[in-house]
Amino acid sequence: MAGLGVGAALLTDGSGKEPAASGGPPAPPATSVPSREAALPAGWKPWKLTLPSSNGNASFAAVEGCRAHGLALYCHGDGFTAARLDAASGKVVWRVPYTGVGSPGTIDVRSGQVLVVGPASGDGLRADLIVLERESGKLLWTKRVANRAALFFGGAVLSHDDFYAGSLVARDAATGDRLWSTPVPEGADCELLVSGDVPYALCSVGPDGRRTTLLRLDPEKGTPQQVAEVKGVTHSTGIVGGVLRLLMTAGGPEAAYTSVVEVDVRTGAKRTVKLPSRPEGRPSAVGRHVVFVQETGRVTMIDPGTGDQVWSRETGVDLLGPPTASTREGALYLSSYTGRLVALDLRTGRKRWQTAAMGTSTSGMQQGVVPMRTGGAIVTLANGSLRSVDPLRPHAGE
Repeated sequence: MAGLGVGAALLTDGSGKEPAASGGPPAPPATSVPSREAALPAGWKPWKLTLPSSNGNASFAAVEGCRAHGLALYCHGDGFTAARLDAASGKVVWRVPYTGVGSPGTIDVRSGQVLVVGPASGDGLRADLIVLERESGKLLWTKRVANRAALFFGGAVLSHDDFYAGSLVARDAATGDRLWSTPVPEGADCELLVSGDVPYALCSVGPDGRRTTLLRLDPEKGTPQQVAEVKGVTHSTGIVGGVLRLLMTAGGPEAAYTSVVEVDVRTGAKRTVKLPSRPEGRPSAVGRHVVFVQETGRVTMIDPGTGDQVWSRETGVDLLGPPTASTREGALYLSSYTGRLVALDLRTGRKRWQTAAMGTSTSGMQQGVVPMRTGGAIVTLANGSLRSVDPLRPHAGE
């Protein structure tokens, strides 16, 4: 791992005292200068953007969700279907307005298209699946689907097609033509996943979702094949490197996690590792590790290969969202619901720095969003506004 420190001033919590870690072996010393994850976008300067609503809600900032792709951001929000922003300046390249009630709830980006799901119908069960040309924002096609997440795989889009029938449907990403449809197990709640160009459905059934089945969907025909089944209450951290990780609890969704199950999505081979430290919080995959974020601001990293706790730290910042990491910069980045950005040392959990908040939350957000990388910069979202910072000079422009 490349250098992980940026000098003593950035390795403290702001009080001049370094907080103690709990659990795991003594941390190795950090080197003095980290390597940048990538070059900053040409002409980049620290920026903040508040995009006004285009449907008359002048008192609300509009941006509600974004996805980074290359050196651009693709966002959805109040009063617009989607917008493309330049990562260097934060300027709007294009925006597709929406004048109805509500706003989209899902966005995904691939090489040539952008998809959004929403806004929802009055009953909340159905929404519009909208696919736009990525460079221009031109509408390619739209279909009425269940108000659930959709995503790209290969040259197609996978979505929940009908709320009552419970089917999954693949459509050609360029035309919207139906390629195939396959039913989901009766009474199942299915999460859509992709590994490479192969789509998967992770379906939970039974009381409180106590049986989880991973289905591989044939990309050409949609034929489902059961890969593995896991009994117990699970939380998925997605597929990383061909491995699905499921965190197991002994009870409800707020209970501590007792073990992690790793499933090879190609062979179905399973491996279960106990978690003696019983971590709590919302889990996320970070490389080969899993990070748990509690509402109180405690962040814990475990090694799912052994079940050992690597480190656990109090950040002093509550309602943090899921993290993103950079091994080259040796840092874990998290954003609060008010847009306060926090950097932790990836190996030790020590706080390197934190930024000021972007204001008191007025958007009803319950936690922060995942910080996004656009080249070497980090972009975070709070209160309907976006801010871009340099992780090696996080206070520039404040």
